[in-house]
Parts: sequence; structure tokens; C-alpha cells
Amino acid sequence: MGESPPAYLGVFRDRYRYFILLLALFCLTSVASNMLTFNFSVLCMKPNTTNGDRFPTYEFTTLEESYVMYALGAGSLLGTFPFTILFTKYGARYIFAAAGLLSVFATVATPFSLHLGFYPFLFMRFLQGISYAADFTSIGLLISIWASLKQHAFYLSVLTSYSPLATTLTDAFSGYICDSFLGWPFIYYFHGIAGLLLFVYWFLMYTDTPSESKWVSAVELEKIERDKSEEELSIKGSIPYFKICTNKVVLVVWLNALTEIASSIFLLTYTPIYINMVHGYSLHATGLISSVPPSVAIVLRMVFGLVSDRITFWSERTKMNVFNTLSTVGPAAAYTAVVLIENKYFDIVMLVVINILYSCSGGGFYKCATLSCRQYSHFVIANIQFIKCVTLFLAPAMYGFFVRDESSAEQWGNMFIAISVSLLISGMIFVLFSSADPLPFTETSTGRKETRPRRLTTDMITVERLKL
Repeated sequence: MGESPPAYLGVFRDRYRYFILLLALFCLTSVASNMLTFNFSVLCMKPNTTNGDRFPTYEFTTLEESYVMYALGAGSLLGTFPFTILFTKYGARYIFAAAGLLSVFATVATPFSLHLGFYPFLFMRFLQGISYAADFTSIGLLISIWASLKQHAFYLSVLTSYSPLATTLTDAFSGYICDSFLGWPFIYYFHGIAGLLLFVYWFLMYTDTPSESKWVSAVELEKIERDKSEEELSIKGSIPYFKICTNKVVLVVWLNALTEIASSIFLLTYTPIYINMVHGYSLHATGLISSVPPSVAIVLRMVFGLVSDRITFWSERTKMNVFNTLSTVGPAAAYTAVVLIENKYFDIVMLVVINILYSCSGGGFYKCATLSCRQYSHFVIANIQFIKCVTLFLAPAMYGFFVRDESSAEQWGNMFIAISVSLLISGMIFVLFSSADPLPFTETSTGRKETRPRRLTTDMITVERLKL
């Protein structure tokens, strides 16, 4: 740790943790973007859509496209638990970099794998799924180590915005490349090159503990480690899996993750169909209406996270309960209103409101996971990624069960009521069992210890002045 970081750090002097936050966001976005490249490039692969005859054309049946998604989900499911163990043992510098490079390889190799056949292509998608499993584990570990206890909601809100950010950037760049002389293969090469640069930079700039970084000053280190125990400052050690998985607070966090993520994935996936088939909007209007809420959510997620951290007139538990209620009970009420008030303009407003309310989750169950599970929060959040993978299979199954006629408002209403009830129940249970205090399994046999006293430097006199 340098007592006074280099002057050329500029705005990040005594704020290096924010630089790490942004770098992590871009790396997370890269992995997610690599996974999303197929969703757009498949449109460019079809006959008569590529630039001349210079690029090969491919067509996929509905069943083959399903297999492509299943391969991705299977890789992510299988990668979740191994990455949890590897992150705990070796830290995020090496393991997240390795996951990123695996994603880069699978992305760059995709055009060649398609030339070899459908099954080699599926294997590349499977590898992309494995690398994607590292995203949520790295989020939990990064927050546990680099975020101060007063900034958990902000860090969570920023880092979990990688998904809508990846969608926005991937669609924008892929659309331009697809229509250019470069052709659809360069979509994969471009994403691969960007990912390679980002993860090499990650390996060079990231350290597994702030105290090891020459860019972190004594002032900043004190802020990061304030009120943390010795156990929280270390990434090594065994994980009490049974105690974590049977703790009621953790189970409630996972329940809320399941209902909120499943309903949000359903909303993002099937909103265009609902708008077009039930309310009769044109395809152009449907695309515009469907794209606005996720874009707005990127900014609002960060704003709500910052607000959650800055509020001082409520306790941490009260803040978590309020924000989680907004992200569960709020959408439940909005879904119910869509069913009761059959008006296409009102429905659009409610769908936008639902997306906005989902943005509050960073100050709700996510924050509960990091504050209550402390040094083991990466395991708890990694399992939220596992839940997210499960919902990729669950959402289509629920849609197929409730909606047989896509133009039937009544069938869509039954689906909305089911979502509403699940959100309401999980939100009410959260209020009863949430906790902002370290749970018993975070204590070692010697008990929780205070942060080790650190040698004061001349930088320390600025601690009170720097309200970061």
C-alpha cells in the first residue's frame, strides 16, 4: 500500500476503489456482451442479409435456437459452484481474468466453430455460459473486499447494471458492424478484442486486497476497512456451506432473488409480444416501447443505490426493507393494476413503472446478502446467479403454461396475477426476516475481531475532509 498514491491518478487519487468499480463493471459487461452476440448476429447470418456473398450464411430452426440457449444456461449452471470455490481459494485477480479470457476465446472462435458444424458451435456457447457464471461470484467478492460498509448498495447497483448495459452496447455495435463491409463475423472479433484488452488491464490493475495495491492511499484504505473484522479482510478460508444454506435470512434473500429475477426476465423477454399481440402496437412502436425501460433502469439503479447508502435517518435494516418492498410489493401492485384496468396506455405506463421499481433491488435483498453474510457474500450472490440461470428455463415454462393464445388478455392476466402473488409473498417474508447485522456463521472460533490498527500518516488528517 502506498501512503501517498501517484499524482497522475488525478480524479481517482484517494478514490481508487471507484476506478476498480468502473473497471469491474466494464469487465462484467464484456462477459455478458460476448454471451449476447448471437442474439443479434443470428439476424445477419441469414441468407440475403449479409454483405454480398463474402460471408457464410446460416439458418437455425426453432429447436436449434432453443439448444443454443440451453447450452448457455447449462454452462452457467455447472460453472457456478466451481467458480465459488476457485474465487475463495485464489481470489478474483487470477480467476476472473481466466474466466474473461475463456469468454474471449469462445467468442472469437465462434465463426470458425460454425464452419465446423452445429455441435462445435454449441460447445462454444457452453464455454461462454461457464465464463458467465463467474460474473455474480466476482460481484460478491469485489463488494466484500473493496466497498466500504456504507457503500454496499451503490456498489451493488452499479455492478448489477452490467446486464442492461451489455444489451444496449451489444445491440448498438452489432447493428453497425452487421450493416458495414466487415460482416457478421467481425461482431465476434470486435467483442473478443475488447474483452481481451479489458481483462489484461484487469489483471494488471486489480489486487485481491486493497492493502496490497500501490494505488490505494492510507486515507482510502481506512475508509474501505472501517468497522470490518479481520475475517472480512481475508478472502481465504473454508466456507460453512451448510450453515449458510440453512440460515433463514439467506433463504429469504434467495427467495426474493427468485421471484424478482424470474418476473423481470419474464418482463424483458415477453413484453414485446404482449404489447404487439394484446394491444396491437406496430412492430416499430413495440420495439421502441420495449427498449426504453431497460435503458432508464441503468441510470435509476445507480441512483437508487446511492440514495440507499446516503440515507441516514433510517437504520440499515429499515432501508433494506423499504427498498426491497419497493422492488417486490410495488411491481406486484402494478401487475395487478394492469389486470384490473384494461387500457393500453395505462398498461404501458405500468410496465415502465415495474422496470423502475425493479431498480430498487440493489438496496434490498442484494444489500441484505452483503451486509449479513460479509466475507461469505460472494457465495450467497453466486447462488443468485445460479437462480438466474434457473429462471432462464423457468420463465418460458411459466409462459407456456399460462399463455396459450398470445392475443388473449385474460391469459396474460392470469400470468400477471401469479407473478404478483409470488412477489407479494416474498416481499412480506423479507420484512420479517431481513438482517443488516453479521450472521452467526460469519464468526470464527475466536469471534469477530476489530480491524487492525494502522499507522497514521499525514494523509490521515484529510479523512474528515474527504466525504467520499
